[in-house]
Amino acid sequence: MKLGMFMMPLHNPARNLTEVLAEDRDAVIRANE
Repeated sequence: MKLGMFMMPLHNPARNLTEVLAEDRDAVIRANE
């Protein structure tokens, strides 16, 4: 069975966008393992 992952795009606008996107990327990589 293949599974999917949905990450709701809710981010604090005061945070640095580069850091937020890096965290999202890391979460996707971990979920894929």
